[in-house]
Amino acid sequence: MNEPGVVRLGERRRSLFEEVLGTRGRSNYQLEGWEAIYGPSDSEGYPKPLWDKRTVARLKVPKSGLFTSYVKLPPASLRHTNAARYRAYIGKEKSLALKLERRMIVTGMRKAGSRKVTLSGRISGPLATPIQTVTVTRQVSCGKESVVARFKPSSNGAFKVRLNAPRTDRVYTFRFRSRVRYSTSYPTLYQTFTLPQYVVGS
Repeated sequence: MNEPGVVRLGERRRSLFEEVLGTRGRSNYQLEGWEAIYGPSDSEGYPKPLWDKRTVARLKVPKSGLFTSYVKLPPASLRHTNAARYRAYIGKEKSLALKLERRMIVTGMRKAGSRKVTLSGRISGPLATPIQTVTVTRQVSCGKESVVARFKPSSNGAFKVRLNAPRTDRVYTFRFRSRVRYSTSYPTLYQTFTLPQYVVGS
């Protein structure tokens, strides 16, 4: 419920929120609707943004396809919201719009030879009652995701699972998901995900 006189969404935050809903002016929300109707178009016919609301870094990707970038944290007013998301683009390809702050993270990776890998992590409370199952999916290159494990975390949210590792010429991307309570006073459950965790074959 909105409280009179309390600002919950400024223009900068709304702009980032719309970018998450749909890229290239396709969020069907207010600001991008005005841009689409009254603003200029780019060379491909999409609405041309009136300001750069999303580029935070540019880099060259090496032949391996693996890259790392460091960027400034978003403003404090955005940092803990769904608007604080990042997406990578290369050509016509794009990553998921990944949320900065999350309740479920991978904290460690340990290989056992060339055939197994152990991934560990934790889920921040409040946890669901009863504690919900963690599902692990694996994606190879740009192929479909497949479920490779299901398990229950410990009572404090910590988890550890041993999985098959990729062969030398492959990279596996694992992602964990589960359900948690929004808060102690709001018992409804919602899904939480880790960031994609890649494992390089060796």
